[in-house]
Amino acid sequence: MEIVFADKRLKDAYEKPGELERLFGPRKAELIRIRIQTLKAVDNMNQLWSFPGHFHPLREDRAGEWACNLDHVYRLIFKYIPDNKALIVDIVNYHGK
Repeated sequence: MEIVFADKRLKDAYEKPGELERLFGPRKAELIRIRIQTLKAVDNMNQLWSFPGHFHPLREDRAGEWACNLDHVYRLIFKYIPDNKALIVDIVNYHGK
């Protein structure tokens, strides 16, 4: 799958060496890279069920978005875009804890 970013901040954080670590810490940065690499490796959304990270569709006010676990309560939020693209929307604690 091709990866695109919803905003410049996320794109720059992913592309600039050391920026993910600065913003999210070393462990979360490592998991962000792993989860994005997983998205790049799949051909369709159905394949995500077999990968670590608990990839799952969201509901209610986040319907249409997907999430995968990072560490503790943080999630990588993305949307599937036709033509086999994943739009990285946010990295957030959407549970508010």
